[in-house]
Amino acid sequence: TQTATSGSGTHDTGLTITVTPAALGSKFVVHAYQEGQVFISSDPSCSWHANIHRKINNGSFTVVHRNDYIGSTFPTNAREEDITPMVCYDSPTYGSGDTITYKTTAGIYTSNYGLKYTAQNDGNGHNRSDFIVWEVTP
Repeated sequence: TQTATSGSGTHDTGLTITVTPAALGSKFVVHAYQEGQVFISSDPSCSWHANIHRKINNGSFTVVHRNDYIGSTFPTNAREEDITPMVCYDSPTYGSGDTITYKTTAGIYTSNYGLKYTAQNDGNGHNRSDFIVWEVTP
């Protein structure tokens, strides 16, 4: 599902995964491949950031990985389609039966330049973003 974001701040991309650990004390290798299109209408800089967040059960999301200053410099009214890979090694504290949810967000540094990020949109209908989570048991 395409998810459009604009304006400064951090915005959900719609990409999430929930896992139930097989063992206590496990670590997780989290791979997120966030596909999307960046559009800029009034400035040649197209910088944004991508994050992986984690929450345990119904707790709050916490950033566990951040890619800063993603994007290119190109002419005004240009578009760029990318798959942004993010990988982190996560060591959460959780209890037996808990669930762990990961999600990605896209962050826009300023609203002054007409920057828009649309997740799951490459402009050609090939709109795939993926999560892969590997549990490393003790």
